Amino acid sequence: MKILFTTAILAMASLFSFADDSCNNFWAVVSPDGNYIYFSSTMNGSNYEIYRTDIDGTSNLMRLTYSEE
Repeated sequence: MKILFTTAILAMASLFSFADDSCNNFWAVVSPDGNYIYFSSTMNGSNYEIYRTDIDGTSNLMRLTYSEE
């Protein structure tokens, strides 16, 4: 479990390194099966949206919600 947690933290750190200064990323959680990281971000505007990425934090980024601006 420690390895999974450490991997998730490192993955999130690498994911956030791609964001610019105007982007906020919060509330990251690892899926129960340990394959995905879910988080909230403002990377596509001013509203927070929910995203999913693979556990490595860089592969298969997918936007899951689309709120109105």
